[in-house]
Amino acid sequence: MLEYDGWLPGSLPSDRNDTLQIARHEAANAAIGLFVAETELETISLCVPGAEGLTHFASIPEQPITRRHFEALILVYLAGRAADDVFHEVDAGSGGGPGSDLALATRLCASIHRVYGLGDGILSFGSPDRAVASLRVDPEFPQIVETDLQRLYVRAKAMVVERKAGIEHIARELVRRLSADEGEDILTRTARSRVPSGRVPKGGHNG
Repeated sequence: MLEYDGWLPGSLPSDRNDTLQIARHEAANAAIGLFVAETELETISLCVPGAEGLTHFASIPEQPITRRHFEALILVYLAGRAADDVFHEVDAGSGGGPGSDLALATRLCASIHRVYGLGDGILSFGSPDRAVASLRVDPEFPQIVETDLQRLYVRAKAMVVERKAGIEHIARELVRRLSADEGEDILTRTARSRVPSGRVPKGGHNG
């Protein structure tokens, strides 16, 4: 069952527009995740210790994972930032520590190239941590990762634009603390709305 967590006492931002913007960010993660994922959305939270919001999917079923599956997951990580861009303006909410959306997207993108052998070569450093570390010492690798992230961000933003009305609807419903059944219905219809060109095959989660 999909769960919607409300704001903890005293945690609600003083500006209602800030609350709605956070809800849009999480709603976009959820809507794009449902479109590209082969898993179920479990929770959307608008109050998480150490963070403003969190969208969590169930674990990806065991299956052969291709580059397109990994890129689908990166799309989910980037969807919230894309929503910030589309609805208001990009802020620092997607960045930050190692568990932030941008850090996770960067880590996975680096791993595509330096762990899983799914980039232009088959070299593997053996772990995502080593792949990320190589960004600091290889002068050419950051640009390779940045190019991939920018390409996927453009796609994520297009997907958010296609679903803007549905994302706005679910965000406003989240703010009023909708029921699980209502939310599942709205999110499903939003995720299945008009499909932009260059659809990414299913696969991925955001947590």
